[in-house]
Amino acid sequence: MQEHSRQTSVVPDDPTQLAHLIRARLDASPRDPQRCGPLIILLAGIGASGKTTLAHAVTTELGRRHQVRCAVVGQDGFHRTNRELEALNLRNIKGAPETFDADRLVRWMRQLSDNAHPLVFPVYDRAIHDPVPDGGIIDGREQVLIIEGNFVLLNTEPWSSLAPLASWTWMMDIPIELARGRMIARHIHGGRTPEDALDHYLRVDLPQARNILSCGIAADLSITVRT
Repeated sequence: MQEHSRQTSVVPDDPTQLAHLIRARLDASPRDPQRCGPLIILLAGIGASGKTTLAHAVTTELGRRHQVRCAVVGQDGFHRTNRELEALNLRNIKGAPETFDADRLVRWMRQLSDNAHPLVFPVYDRAIHDPVPDGGIIDGREQVLIIEGNFVLLNTEPWSSLAPLASWTWMMDIPIELARGRMIARHIHGGRTPEDALDHYLRVDLPQARNILSCGIAADLSITVRT
């Protein structure tokens, strides 16, 4: 399914511009989603780089301006449950690559080439801090599917099996200092004390950000974030 080239293009994090790029790609290569599946975009980036917000903004633009059926699937839904993490002694590094069921995500993506039928997927619930197994569904008529997450372009197995299943790969380019402030604020909003939020960032988030930046597959599109 992979169609993308090795050359990386650079664009700003502008949902309208990105929606136009997708519409142009669909026009250049028309596809019947019920026969060959949707155009699959992998959107990667370090934590708090704005992946989820951008993915939903782009799909909103596609639907409103271009009448394109689309959906967003988050890598976070493929987190292992807290019970599993405790059994594996991984709860204290929740958010690291090994705390996700990446094999399950690969298997799920392989089903997309036969997209004629509805397909459920797990969704992460931040209220209970656990995935909901069948929290989302795609109905088989989506023309575009954005799969977003920290590690979807990580160059280690099983994560590296995702890119060959995609049509297009995107990477958020954000100053790490900007992402740091956003991530610590997110942890505090989620119930951590400022001290615990900083500790978790330094112990888990920062090493993973460096891992993503140093061990990622080169993306087709680099999306610049500066504010």
